Amino acid sequence: MEIFDSAGRRLELLELRPNDSQLYEMDLSSYTTGVYYVMITDVSGNRIQRQLLVAR
Repeated sequence: MEIFDSAGRRLELLELRPNDSQLYEMDLSSYTTGVYYVMITDVSGNRIQRQLLVAR
């Protein structure tokens, strides 16, 4: 999983390992208010991108 800021800079690169619940938690406390993008690439190379809004 990769997290990008609104300027397209990659902020994090995280390796996710599948688990039974397929639920992941992220600590966003260090992120400032704004728009971010999350991109997940599966083992087959398929990509999903979603917008993430951090508001406080």
